[in-house]
Amino acid sequence: DVDLWLTYNNDNAKKCFYSSPSQPWGALLHEDQTQGFGPEYITVKNAPAGEYLVQVHYYSTQGFNIRSYCHVKVIFNVGKENQVVQEFHKKLEKGGDAEDIIRFKFPTE
Repeated sequence: DVDLWLTYNNDNAKKCFYSSPSQPWGALLHEDQTQGFGPEYITVKNAPAGEYLVQVHYYSTQGFNIRSYCHVKVIFNVGKENQVVQEFHKKLEKGGDAEDIIRFKFPTE
């Protein structure tokens, strides 16, 4: 089980993830996938200006000591003329590992 996290302005109290899926600053984790291969996705409506951090967390190996591989897609300005898509791949070695995917400021500079 690999989780997707989105943190706003370096404040863990403002982290959108499985135990806090809806944030007052506009982030929403649409579904926490605990079985299979996902996907998990977070959207932010009317994103406030600030710094964001996207991370993945290898929550559970479900009893198997195996690596997990993640494909993360970050889309800025969805559906607009200036839409940008960035894709990342990460290898998580063991349960409990968390990896930073991208840190960015919004609006982008």
